[in-house]
Amino acid sequence: MGAANGTQFRLVDADVELRRETRDFARWTLADVEQLHRRFKKTFGFAVTASQFESLLLLKSPESVGIEEVFEVLDANHDGRVDGLELLAALACVCRATFEDKARFAFDLFDFNHNGSLSLAELALLMKSVLIGMALLTGGGPESSALPSSLSAADGNSSMEAMMLCLGLAENAFSHVDKATSMLGFEDFIAWARRNREFMLQVERFRLIAEKAVGFEDALSLPDGSDEDSDLDVEDLGNPDKLVTKKYTGCFSRGSMIRRVGFSFANAFVVALARNSSGGTQVAVWKTDYDDELRLRQRFALKSTVSLETDPTWYVSPVDRTLLEECIRAQRTKEPISKSVPCTEDVEARDDKWLETEDALANDEDAYLEFVYGLNPGATGSRNVFYADDAWEIVYAAGACGVVYNTKTQTQLLNYKAESGRQSVISALAVHPKGDLVASGECLVRASGAPEIVIWDANSGSTVVRVASKHQPGVLLLEFSPEGHRLASVGMESDHTLAIYAISGGEREGGRLRATLLMTCKTSTRRVWGLSFGEDGELATCGDQHILFWQQGTANSGRNGEDDTRSTGLKSGLLTSHKECNPQATLLQIAHMSGRARVVVSSQADGSLYVWKDRVCVIVRRDAHGDAPIPALAVDRKHSLLYSAGADSRVCAWNAQLELVRVVADIAQLNTGSLPLTNTSIQSLSVRDGHVLFTTAGSEVCELVGTGSTQKTQEKDWRLHVYIRGHANGQLCGLAVHPCKRAQFASAGDDGIVRLWDAATRSLLAFHQWNCASEFSTGAGGNDQLRALAFSADGKHLAVGTVDGVVRVLTAALDGVVTQWSCWQDQQQGHAVLTLQYSPDGTFLAVGCQDGTVHVYNAASYRKITMLRGLTPNTDTMRLDFARDRPVLHMQCNGNEIRYWELGTWKTLSSVHARDVHWESKRYPSLVNGSTQSEDFNGAVIAVDGHATPVTNWAVTKSEHFLLSTGGADRVVCQFRLPPRSAGSTQ
Repeated sequence: MGAANGTQFRLVDADVELRRETRDFARWTLADVEQLHRRFKKTFGFAVTASQFESLLLLKSPESVGIEEVFEVLDANHDGRVDGLELLAALACVCRATFEDKARFAFDLFDFNHNGSLSLAELALLMKSVLIGMALLTGGGPESSALPSSLSAADGNSSMEAMMLCLGLAENAFSHVDKATSMLGFEDFIAWARRNREFMLQVERFRLIAEKAVGFEDALSLPDGSDEDSDLDVEDLGNPDKLVTKKYTGCFSRGSMIRRVGFSFANAFVVALARNSSGGTQVAVWKTDYDDELRLRQRFALKSTVSLETDPTWYVSPVDRTLLEECIRAQRTKEPISKSVPCTEDVEARDDKWLETEDALANDEDAYLEFVYGLNPGATGSRNVFYADDAWEIVYAAGACGVVYNTKTQTQLLNYKAESGRQSVISALAVHPKGDLVASGECLVRASGAPEIVIWDANSGSTVVRVASKHQPGVLLLEFSPEGHRLASVGMESDHTLAIYAISGGEREGGRLRATLLMTCKTSTRRVWGLSFGEDGELATCGDQHILFWQQGTANSGRNGEDDTRSTGLKSGLLTSHKECNPQATLLQIAHMSGRARVVVSSQADGSLYVWKDRVCVIVRRDAHGDAPIPALAVDRKHSLLYSAGADSRVCAWNAQLELVRVVADIAQLNTGSLPLTNTSIQSLSVRDGHVLFTTAGSEVCELVGTGSTQKTQEKDWRLHVYIRGHANGQLCGLAVHPCKRAQFASAGDDGIVRLWDAATRSLLAFHQWNCASEFSTGAGGNDQLRALAFSADGKHLAVGTVDGVVRVLTAALDGVVTQWSCWQDQQQGHAVLTLQYSPDGTFLAVGCQDGTVHVYNAASYRKITMLRGLTPNTDTMRLDFARDRPVLHMQCNGNEIRYWELGTWKTLSSVHARDVHWESKRYPSLVNGSTQSEDFNGAVIAVDGHATPVTNWAVTKSEHFLLSTGGADRVVCQFRLPPRSAGSTQ
């Protein structure tokens, strides 16, 4: 390709590479370059000094050299300045991105008047900046440059020669467009570049220089004996940021070794070169759909009128994902889980030692896990509740248990794995289309090995098959195909790996159920929120600023008649394909429409709905739920309707054209009786036979049941049933049993809610929201994280302690506040209340705090009597006991420090005075923080089942029929049915 002055581009020599000082730039992504560009625009002009350059590169400092060395190399003229345009243009050439993305960045960089096109002078300046910038990065010079042989960065005439050369190139590009416009659009530039073989070869040489710098040993080089006319080229090979994924299948002769793989120059073919055992060369060629993909992207390029200049608004899920995010962080950094999981390894070691000597006290052969209070929101906060094969049975997860809840009998079938040393939380669920099988995916909390996907029977709760997944540290999403023959999973890895399993065998086929891994591939490094299977085998995922479509075909392998799934590619949807599409949207959920091939609906965090057909957005419904996020979608296949629900508390029904059929209900306006919902933001949705099942961000499972239509409006009236309630945020540590009522107990957690339960009926009796008592508000600095509970001896009061040292006394029925105070009224900062204990005679209330102090109050007037101080200035666990037969108070901190005080005088006593004392609550503080009224029993040994995290508290009801336990970070209460106690063991 000739320029105006006759100078031609020359191919790069084999040994050309980036300079040592600039080699780290090859590891940059286009996003890094774009961020540097934004900093250039906001902070300085495009000629920067050494100090300015140093502040700019703090964004992504080089690893192997100093910033001063880099500046010295780039300052070729030694005038103390670096040209920002030349640097950005060169970085665009060597960064990790596709040619089109690099070209778009460079095009916009030199579009100085922002009219979407370049003038002849602007295009020439672009090319000149690329040449000069690459000369700086590589050292320039005719001996080792990818530039024309006459161009040298050290030559004083280099700038003029480069400008003349590039002006000729620009004139060549403009000769292919309408001369009346005198402007070159981006599509015209790409079309010219793709037609110009020598220009594209030069661009490819720039990319190979970058790959060589980062050690791409398998990057394609020209075959031996080839010359400049070779048509073998590589584009985006090994690029980890590439979202388009495809697998090509073929075979070479036995013993062959594949030496090189790459794309043809026009990307129309994939070419693989192999050498067989006799030394001969074999070639395999596959045709690509690159041209179709390019035409599609060009056709729908930048139709969106939404501005790309503003930063995206990141969606924050209203459900608490703290435990799962801690697990992901620990897996990536190889650090232990933080104190959000309250039990430590030392505590577990003491547990094991105690078990060896006290087996007689913990015989749990006849005790069993009966019920779990609460709900796992799942890793994404959506798709966490389903109908089973019977309409009165619903499926969800709680702690480490998969649950099938019978709404008629209010009982649960539980699936969980009791394994010593292995703690995991169920992070994903899917139900087979027939409703008889459930797949649950786990996230490891404290265990080594691979997280499992468990397929279990919804009618019995028994495990059918366990699959060791490839995901670490856990499973993010699960989904069955509509016919039930495939199961897809997405993991929590940084690149969110997609895996597809074939489900075969089982009773229907007369054999044992099998799950066979078919394929895995990476999806996106951005957060993934949704997964859906279509009837035609298409699979789609969505998340932050992306939507991906996976199409698969089936071909007979000829081996035992089994089908072999051959992928046709994972491709990104075009978020710029509709003028009302937001390219920076967060897509929260996705669903395939019934009976319509390759038609998908996505819901966004901005309250909109999109309809997709063949990866192109064809319909946009703005403000479908106002501006409220829509995390919940469900398809009614029988009536071909789409249901959506979101943070605005509304459930809406739509047809395939996104026309609103009806607003089913606004749950915030429905009457729930004396126990309203604590949160009306809907997170998950399931539809069956006119019933709507959903969960809220307050860990509630509810169902809308139609009661018939009114004569005036012909609209259904809906009755709201609330089946499951639980604690929603932070940790759940507070637990206390009623001293008079046989089966009542209370729980309190970091969500600021105290709940009163009946274990016999497994139902919620009442609740108290901390912030609703305005007359006792703790002000702007108050904290509603509740950590300790205690009933008074007569059962009339319930004391609640918070993380900032506040104590509130409620009536036992939770219908009123008696009083409230702070243990630290004279100090600016309080310490958390760890435990509360009333004396057996109802005289005293002892409050144990994290700083090792015990505050004693009169239980009648709640006036402070004294403050006792232990030896430990800071403690994580504390136990308080009152003796029943002597006036003694016992305190134990962190399982080792023990103190005794005499009631009334509050003198410190020695351990001699505590011998043969009968304590009001006998327990082992090295295991838990709570108490029980059964003296010869340790419930912490039994209570490990069902919890995803270590047990933080346990108690036995007055009737001694039920053992209750809390697990802290998993936010569930497990209820165990205890065997009848022998007469000899009771007092």
